[in-house]
Amino acid sequence: AKKLGKWVMLKTLKKQYRDDPRMVDMLNKEFDARYNLSHPNIVMINDFEDVPGVGLSIICDDVYGTSLRTLLDKNELNDHQYEQLVTRLPMALEYIQQNHLAHRPLRPERIIFTQDIGNLKLIDVGFDQRSSLSRNDTDSDLRAYGDIMTEVLERTGRQDSHIASIARR
Repeated sequence: AKKLGKWVMLKTLKKQYRDDPRMVDMLNKEFDARYNLSHPNIVMINDFEDVPGVGLSIICDDVYGTSLRTLLDKNELNDHQYEQLVTRLPMALEYIQQNHLAHRPLRPERIIFTQDIGNLKLIDVGFDQRSSLSRNDTDSDLRAYGDIMTEVLERTGRQDSHIASIARR
């Protein structure tokens, strides 16, 4: 959608869930968890409003780009993008954990590289903010990072013994 001349993404409920109080509560909870958070590698939430014809929506920055999954499938991951995975992705995960955000599993489909300058952005991050994360929550992020980097190394044929060692651990 376009808001005040700027393209934005809308995260909303499907028509069949718009009147379900439980689903509306989940959307409210996600907005509350993420609204005050700010990290350069996580898609920002800007607003929460009832959009005519769409319904209650979380308004996010629009991210044009390509997912890590697509880049791996097409064998098009470049050095800049790889460096972002090595440096920026761990910083984004650290930020998520420091702010106690429970989120969906990290996968290559949820990692986007912006169209023009190739900056890494995580999408669909954080649906609940807790007083603390469980050991399982933090361990699952570490395992997911290891799995992603292992796949990146294998699919691209990169020889990076340091990152391979980290991924195995």
